[in-house]
Amino acid sequence: MNKTALCLVTACGLVVSAAVWGGPVVRVGNKVAEGAATDAQPKSEPVKWEYAELRRTSHLYWNVATTGEAQPDPEIILHLPDKTHKSDTLAGLTGPLGQKPKQETAAEVLSILGQDGWEPVGLAATEWVNPGRWIKRVEVWGLKRPAKR
Repeated sequence: MNKTALCLVTACGLVVSAAVWGGPVVRVGNKVAEGAATDAQPKSEPVKWEYAELRRTSHLYWNVATTGEAQPDPEIILHLPDKTHKSDTLAGLTGPLGQKPKQETAAEVLSILGQDGWEPVGLAATEWVNPGRWIKRVEVWGLKRPAKR
């Protein structure tokens, strides 16, 4: 049997099996062919999301002699849909989170936010370097949850 005949037999077998097992809807142009099954599921409304952001800014290296300034404190900002909270530490977010993080880590804060329905959707981390003077790092976690109706 040559390749053309084999492909033809395979294609015919697929068509027959699709017909026997209730295959896909058959369409002619833009119309559904008579006797073909139609999608009977009702259309659901798309999920509406609300978004938040957890941003941590820190200075990994700071040379007081060359900058002439004291090292800036770390800055933690939690932007929720209705309010923004600022702190020098992750544990300082106790008020808006409703509980104190057991550890001083972003993972612990994200876990607490997860208990309120927030789930991480992305992380961006950027470092700026001024050789011999300073290194600044900004980490931003994007969060989302279904909007409360």
